[in-house]
Amino acid sequence: MNSPLSAATARASFLMCLKRIALTAVALNLAPGFSSAEEFHPLADELASKPPAASAQGKPACAPAKTYVDRINAGQYDQISSLFAPDAVFLTPTGQILTSREQIGQFYQKLLGRLQPAIVPISFIGDGRDCVMELVAATQLDKHARYRLSAIDHFTVNDAGLIAHMVVYLRPQANRDTQALKQSER
Repeated sequence: MNSPLSAATARASFLMCLKRIALTAVALNLAPGFSSAEEFHPLADELASKPPAASAQGKPACAPAKTYVDRINAGQYDQISSLFAPDAVFLTPTGQILTSREQIGQFYQKLLGRLQPAIVPISFIGDGRDCVMELVAATQLDKHARYRLSAIDHFTVNDAGLIAHMVVYLRPQANRDTQALKQSER
């Protein structure tokens, strides 16, 4: 179901995400205790150790994103769908567009059950109903040996605080890992 409206929405979300990434870089340069963004957030795909988690406190649109991280890390993949509105739209990291809570739940149970990721949000940017979260992840693919910059997730919440729209942008290495996983299923 790839309609022009869906593609336009995804493009607009991507441009907004890029703007927020730039703001994150500026914010990291101002973070107390760090002399530069590079010290906190090395310009590499792989991190030497597990980084500290960012806080979503004071960013209401990021509350579902924080719960999303908590449920993934607890292995509660069957409970992720309850964070989404019944008519939510989700652009998956594999390029699928899912249009219901049920489809989203099935996607997460299947994908995350195999990857068993340990994720750390290293930045949250909240603005009105939007939240952008940058993630590092270690997965079952390498026995959780390395944390890698993996994704930027863009959430839009509705009046009830449920995720109405979500787009996941993977870094190239994370995308290769996901594609390899898809190939192994065939």
